[in-house]
Amino acid sequence: MTDSSAEPRKAEPARVTSLDDHRDRHPDEPSPAELARRLAPVAARLEADADDLAARQADLVQARFDSYAVGAAPRASIVESAHRNIRHLLAALRAGRPPSPEELDELGRTRERAVQGIPTDEMHDAYRAALRLLGDAFVDAAAACGLDQATTLAGTGLLWSTADVLTSVVVKARQEAELDLARSDEGQRVDFLRALVFDASMADLRKRAAAFGLPSDRSYWAVRAHAGEAGSGEVSGGEELRARLDAATRTYGCRPLLGVIDGDVVGVVPLRPHLDAGRFTIGIGGPLPLEAMPRAFATASRMLDVAVGFGLTGSFELRDLSVRVAVASEPDLGALLAERYLTPLQAEGDFGELLIETVSTHLAGGGRIVATAHRLGVHQNTVRHRLSRFEELTGAHLDDLDTTIELWWALTWRRHEGDR
Repeated sequence: MTDSSAEPRKAEPARVTSLDDHRDRHPDEPSPAELARRLAPVAARLEADADDLAARQADLVQARFDSYAVGAAPRASIVESAHRNIRHLLAALRAGRPPSPEELDELGRTRERAVQGIPTDEMHDAYRAALRLLGDAFVDAAAACGLDQATTLAGTGLLWSTADVLTSVVVKARQEAELDLARSDEGQRVDFLRALVFDASMADLRKRAAAFGLPSDRSYWAVRAHAGEAGSGEVSGGEELRARLDAATRTYGCRPLLGVIDGDVVGVVPLRPHLDAGRFTIGIGGPLPLEAMPRAFATASRMLDVAVGFGLTGSFELRDLSVRVAVASEPDLGALLAERYLTPLQAEGDFGELLIETVSTHLAGGGRIVATAHRLGVHQNTVRHRLSRFEELTGAHLDDLDTTIELWWALTWRRHEGDR
């Protein structure tokens, strides 16, 4: 009797066990759109596991590489970088193609690692290890989703191509970051920045701008910003704001130029900054060519003054502040209208302030009695009585358009002066 174990077995289908198994294989692949469609379930699965994958990447690099293990790079920073790796790979899967170098900007991340003292070779090795982990996670997800072998092979090839692009961009970005650090003498930067935003008529403007990472063939935003107190430790509010603006306005092939001048953060940046409202108030002007930066900076300074005058925080250009700029620019008119419409109410004491609140709420609500009553939490007849009393004291008629405009101006000017 023949031992069944000695009988030849049927060949089992090839199975992808890791990203390395088929790195060099180049099967016929579907179009990017078709590949993206097939890989969609895997991308969704990886996205759902993003937090776990980010934590695993962080655990890996901290366990394997000394500089990361001793805390030179904070855990939160490593996790954020891990999430960034995941976002890059998910974008490739959903596009069905690897990214181009122009679509990636890793200068901010590599600069941060350079400042933290992470050696170049260790940073690169950690990056490759993290990408390998994500590659293995892709293979597992593909198996769990029941992907066929051809699609899995195409997907692994796509991930390797993406990893190659990412690695080359990181290498170049690290080189740029180290060069940037080498030439970032604060005195020279601030001197050039001051000349750029106040004059910009220097003969060698284009050459000097290029040395600071500002190509002359594009337009820029000028920014001027106030910062609050220090965020934590010994980092001043100005330095914290400058770092945040630097990270928010970097783009491929162009770096922001930022410095602290007379207590304000001043800069010329390639992207319009969008920072959440908080402790910072930022005025913005532009976009304009480098030669026109004094005009852009004058606008940014004006927007900053107006925003601060109204007690606002966040990022503001002219279209954000709109007619508030006109109100702030005409103090004599504001005072005149306030005297006409608001001064007569002062003799009424607290009731006069109540009338001002009611009229202000009424205008903000489109002049609707019901909406005003709802916002103030009073009866509609109470609103009617207050508005009637306002008209008696001021001689104004709220159904007159000119009166409404002048009254809004007076109330806005009053708020501006009160916040100042």
